[in-house]
Amino acid sequence: MFPFSTQSVAEMKRNKAISANPCAEPFHMFTMEELAGVMGVSFRYVKALKNAGAPFCMGRTRPEWVVRWIDNDEVRAKLNQIKLV
Repeated sequence: MFPFSTQSVAEMKRNKAISANPCAEPFHMFTMEELAGVMGVSFRYVKALKNAGAPFCMGRTRPEWVVRWIDNDEVRAKLNQIKLV
């Protein structure tokens, strides 16, 4: 037997498709792990962004929200202080 159900395989395929094109499903909220994969950065980087105040609603966010948040001049100055940008 497989160590996982076919439903989890289908869910993994769906998440992979969404990660390839985040705009495909505008209502999908990304976890920190998924966001790191979509943005091409490490999990530690995403965690540091969250700790710096990035918009995470109940532990989930959208990539465009984080990019818009980083583009703010005050935020960019704060991220430069902690060497993230």
